[in-house]
Amino acid sequence: MELSANQNVIVIAGAWNPAIFSKEWVENYLFDSQLVEGPPNFLNLPGNPKLIFEGMVFKLNGVGISCKQGMLTILVDSMDSDHFVKAEELAYKLVEFLPHTPVNAFGINFQFSEPNDQIPNNLSEINYNSKVFGNETNENNIHLTNDKYCFENGEINIATHISNKTKKVDINFHFPINNFIELKARLTPNKISELLPIANQIVNQ
Repeated sequence: MELSANQNVIVIAGAWNPAIFSKEWVENYLFDSQLVEGPPNFLNLPGNPKLIFEGMVFKLNGVGISCKQGMLTILVDSMDSDHFVKAEELAYKLVEFLPHTPVNAFGINFQFSEPNDQIPNNLSEINYNSKVFGNETNENNIHLTNDKYCFENGEINIATHISNKTKKVDINFHFPINNFIELKARLTPNKISELLPIANQIVNQ
């Protein structure tokens, strides 16, 4: 399977206030650079009209950030070590400038995909101990998901999506934390580039 590009590589769950993440605040505190509206640096996605910053994505040099109620996402345009380091540095900056934000977990995410002509006929061969949750949209669209697995005081969550065109596997390394300061201590020994080989091994086993 091939690693998909343009991924939400770090997701931080907590009591986020999207109104903090204005274009000016992101420029001054996170990116140290003026953002240009329009691709590829700045993109405004639809969101809740009552929260004017809900759903906005700010991007610079292939790394972006998006905040909505309960979740902050760091995304990258390319799944390589340089972009991984930039994503981690952005997470550390958030800890520096918003240390008192109540957070309870963060995740490192990878998505893999392949054409469905490579999918085995026997669905039990795809993943061990999978659960079939039924058709999502039609008879040719089946969603499978695995149980959780323990990993480094956290969990690995594996979700498999099969349609009539593609097979996608989402790997999520989930780490509970007690506060935002703890994120740096947990992320440093679990760098994105070090978790990617484990994710590769899971999808290719």
